[in-house]
Formats: sequence, C-alpha cells, structure tokens
Amino acid sequence: MKKQVLWFAEIHPERETYMKILFLQPLVFAPGLQTISGEADMVPGMGVLYIASIAKRFGHVAFEYVSQYNLPEILEKHDPDVVCFSVMTTQYLSVKKLCEKIKRLNEKITIILGGYHPSLMLDSVLDEAQVDYIVVGEGEETFSQLMEYLKDGKGSPEDINGLAFKKDGKKVFTGPRKLIDKLDELPYPSWDILPKQDEVMQISTSRGCPFSCSFCSISSFYGRRFRTRSIQSVIDEVKTYVNRGYRNIIIADDNFLTHVERVIKICREFERLHVKFVCQGRIDVIYRKPEILKILHDAGCYVLALGLESGIQEGLDALNKDFTLRQVEAVARELESYPDIARVWCLMVGTGDENDTRPRIEKSINFALSLPYDFIQLSILTPYPGTRLFDKLSAENRILTYDWDKYDCCHCVYQPLGIAPEELESIWSEAYYRIFVNKNLFKLERLKRLNTLKNAMSISSAQTIRFVARFIRYLASNKNLYKLFERDRNLFEKQMKQVYDRENFS
Repeated sequence: MKKQVLWFAEIHPERETYMKILFLQPLVFAPGLQTISGEADMVPGMGVLYIASIAKRFGHVAFEYVSQYNLPEILEKHDPDVVCFSVMTTQYLSVKKLCEKIKRLNEKITIILGGYHPSLMLDSVLDEAQVDYIVVGEGEETFSQLMEYLKDGKGSPEDINGLAFKKDGKKVFTGPRKLIDKLDELPYPSWDILPKQDEVMQISTSRGCPFSCSFCSISSFYGRRFRTRSIQSVIDEVKTYVNRGYRNIIIADDNFLTHVERVIKICREFERLHVKFVCQGRIDVIYRKPEILKILHDAGCYVLALGLESGIQEGLDALNKDFTLRQVEAVARELESYPDIARVWCLMVGTGDENDTRPRIEKSINFALSLPYDFIQLSILTPYPGTRLFDKLSAENRILTYDWDKYDCCHCVYQPLGIAPEELESIWSEAYYRIFVNKNLFKLERLKRLNTLKNAMSISSAQTIRFVARFIRYLASNKNLYKLFERDRNLFEKQMKQVYDRENFS
C-alpha cells in the first residue's frame, strides 16, 4: 500500500493577487518502464518538485497526471491561472498537443515550459508550440521572477534573465541566467503535491556534472558546472523523511561519487540514520578510490549503477568516457567483495562512429556480459538535443528523424556508419535475451537479487517476475521487444481513454 503524505504545509501568502498554479505531467508511453511496472503515472523529475516549492509563494499549487482525454476535466477542476510543464524530449510532442488543447479550452491560461528539451531547443519550441514562456536552464530564480511579473504585471519579461517568449511575433531570449551558487538556500522539494507517494524517497545532494560525455545533456544544461549542497543540508532533509518512517532513499544526483571526501562524510551520517540508498557513480572514481565501496556498503547502499556505456575501448574514447576497460575490470573485481550491493551496469548499443558494425557491437555486449552483474541496463545510443553527439550527427546529416517520441533509447534515430538502423535495433533486442538468460535468472539466488532491484524501482515482486517472464517469452519465441512494446503501447492508449483512477491504475 503506497503512503499518502503531506510533507509541507501549504503556504498562503498575504497578497491581493492569489494565483492558482497547476503542474501537469503528460501520461506518455515509455517503452521498458511501463513494460516493467504497468504504471503510467510515474514520479516526476525532482526539478518539478523544486519549482513547485517556489510556486507556493505565489498561491495555491496542484499537480495532475494528464492526457488528452482527461485534460478538460482537470482544467475544470482546478481552473488554473498558470499551467506548467517540465519537458523531456520524449514528452515534447505530447506536451505540444496538450498546449494546443489548453489554449482552445481557455486561451487566458498562461503556459510555462521548462526542462531539458525546451531549454536546449527553445527556437523550435517557440515556433511550434502554443506556449507563453520558456524557463531556460536552471529554473528557480527565473520562475520566481516570472511569477512576480504575472502576479502584479509590473516590470517586463525582457528584464528577466533565463526567459524565452514571443513578442509581436518575434522570438525573444533574455540570455542565460547565472547558475545558483548556494543550493542550500533552495526550499526542499514539495512531495506533498503528488497524488500518491512511493515508499522510496528521492533526494538531490548536488547539481550538474564536471565531466563531458558526448551523449549527455547534463553538461550542456549546466555548462559542466558541478555544485553541491552542504552535508548538513542533505542530512537535515533526509531526517525529515526518516522521521516520517521512510528509510529507503534514491540519490538522484547525476554523479554522487564526484567528491569522494564529501561522500564519505554523508555516508557516515547515513549509517547513523540506518537508511538504505541507491546511487550512481563513475567507474574511474571507484578505480582511483576503491575504498569508497566499503564506505557505501557500510552506509546502506544496496544498488550501485555504473555508466560503462561501451565494452570496447574505441567506443569509450568516442563517447569521451575517460576511463579504460582495464579499469572497468578492476572495479568489477572490487565489487565482488560486496555481495549486498546490486550491480547495475549501463551499456549503450552504438557509438555513432565507424565502430557501429555488428562485430564491434557484439564485442561490446560480450564484454558487458563477461562482468559480474545483477542487471545490465541496455539502451540504444540516442543523440539528444544540446549534446555534442547531436551536433556531430546533425552536421554529418545522419539524424534520421525528429519524431521526438522515438528518442526513448529503444529506437535508432541516427544512421550508423557500418550497419542498418534496423539491424542495430535487432542486436539490442537480442542482447536483452542474453542478459536475462545468461545468469540463470530464475535460480533462487538471482531472484533474491532481483528483489533488491525491485525495491529501488518501487515495483512489486510479482511485477518483477512478470516483467522478466514476458521479456524471455517474447524473445525466445522469435518475437522481439518491439512487438512487446507495441502491445503495451496499445494497452496504454486503451487505458488512457478510460476514466483515470489514480489509486488503481495498472
């Protein structure tokens, strides 16, 4: 039974203008994720919850999961002055349609977009979408100043850095905003706006990443700047969750292990609080400081995700990963000493260069399968807007489609140099069968390890077993994952047409 909680008291500012602000998350089919969990209403990114805390200064804040089918009902229920979307690339086309429908139903509603896709593709979004404002990049300060303007109409949007909009038919971008230096000054994320709460809480202890992997949007979004919260701020937030009975934490940092000494201090506090947690980190950091694994283990880390990305050295170099396969093997050996930590290796099919051939891709997959693992998260190389990979492939005229729905890491949206896109997708699908069958997944010990992973993903044991069984059945009977995903997509669309029940959606 998922807990219903109210984390923070609603803030009622003493203002003459009291706004109604509605955060919407589109219900979009996500291959893999919905195949695993069967749920469409997944927890939004933490950026939404931070912005919601800012929005509370200006009025009543609400959150809803939305589709084209329940949008009219939601707008009637909340009668919002402002509607906000945080948009990932795979959500953009759905959000674009929702914006059109919102304006048809009530053109007076102010629509604000933020997140990776609008920030990195603001020109095309302003051209295509019926949106009033785009909050570009890190949003708290820009959003706050925009709400001040919307509240009383004083000043001008052109004086607000980090904002994009149209004026007299012309696109305006006010220029980038300086990133927030003191993250401790931000309010805690507003988990209370969500209609339901998982038993696993998330916390962000830092923002950004100092590295520059060619396929990653984070370095573009944050300009390769890495900032941290103070240890005391992090622990104070975790204590609020512990005091409410939550001891299972997902650390949402893009790279939690960047500053090892800081991580050690946080882990010591976690150990005192008796929490369990999931995190991700870089292989080269662990290689240089293997003692960090014992620190993580003793502090309660039970899942560690590591970005391998490629199992050939040429692939690592092409993706600018800045470590070697020898280092990967050394880290894998170190991890064998900590059986209580489930190992998730993240691997991509494709590198975007001359190594995109069947023999090279299979060699990469074989290397990953040779490592001790509990799960391999396998994705297809995807050139997201704003990345150096996207710019490179665009310049080479190798982007095959701008159907953003397909930028889901399950479709090949670029032209490989040595293989057909369809064959690359086939190799990806075949590799998943090997991942599940290779380790005798249905042996008791393997099922226990899967049980650990299902805690991190907030799914039940039954969902885990059903997910694995379906994957193997579809692949073993000469079907492929795309057939399974298409079946699930059709089911998803059918569910969206039904009356949406938050408590029993499955």
